[in-house]
Amino acid sequence: MFQVVLYDWVGSKKISQIVLNKIKEDRKNNECSDLEKFMSVFTYADIQAKNYPEIIKNYIKGNARSNTIRDLSFFKITTYFYLRAKPNSKSEMIYLDLLAELKIKSKKFKKNDKEYIIKQLKEHKEKNTDMFDD
Repeated sequence: MFQVVLYDWVGSKKISQIVLNKIKEDRKNNECSDLEKFMSVFTYADIQAKNYPEIIKNYIKGNARSNTIRDLSFFKITTYFYLRAKPNSKSEMIYLDLLAELKIKSKKFKKNDKEYIIKQLKEHKEKNTDMFDD
């Protein structure tokens, strides 16, 4: 909710360099909380700044350590997957890959389950978006 309000107030690509600098500072700062890092990364992603999928991917690999942060990240990327990605697009595949990585990191799945996870997510999206088509 907070991120939606923040995006409405300052959500402009004009702030992307400031947020990117904050993300870089967060990586170096051991005192920076996981939530603060999450907020920086997903504010950057919300404004769809340059290379934001790569920023998210790096964040997930190195900083999304707690289950709560991984769950929040999964929720954010799921909204991007459903609301931003067209079927069979490059962005859809990027989001599917990120979602599968988070599922695997949650230790509920093995690395070799990645294709299965992607297939299930894609089928779920197709099934649930079809109900809105006339």
